[in-house]
Amino acid sequence: MGGGDRVELVGLAASAAGRCGGFGCLADGDSFDNALMENFWSTLKIELVYRTSWRTRDEAENAIFAYLHSPFHPA
Repeated sequence: MGGGDRVELVGLAASAAGRCGGFGCLADGDSFDNALMENFWSTLKIELVYRTSWRTRDEAENAIFAYLHSPFHPA
């Protein structure tokens, strides 16, 4: 059983129990639903975007791709 299968099972179990099974469940009215992504974008901007300027959009896209796939930022 892979990690994705486990996540799906947890989500199904949570749904059966009447709970939200993952991030982004707005039914609860949880104000912290988006905190993880807000933190990600903030970190990306601080560590890469605000420190660099690029001549083309392709250069910027390649830099962001390299940032996301570097060994210091495992997926």
